[in-house]
Amino acid sequence: MRKIIEVIKVVQENPMLYLGYDSIFTLEAFLNGICIANSQKEDLEFMRSFQIWVEKKYNMSTSQSWAKIIDFNSSSPSVALQRFFKLYSEFSNGAD
Repeated sequence: MRKIIEVIKVVQENPMLYLGYDSIFTLEAFLNGICIANSQKEDLEFMRSFQIWVEKKYNMSTSQSWAKIIDFNSSSPSVALQRFFKLYSEFSNGAD
């Protein structure tokens, strides 16, 4: 099974092929499914770390998912999906 970070890179190349819809919520469901199917500690740690990072990035402490936070700060789920990939890049490069 691929690690979630590898899956994100593949999905980013052609989101419609893997998601079917141009929506951050579809991506969230897809990635959650990968985490459940793989049951790898690394994937779960990545998702938790990304959640915390997004909350800090948007100066929010909430029970809402990273997808809802990004969507709330975007004009549409489609724009939020593109913003996710930018934020993921920042996160993976160690930006605060």
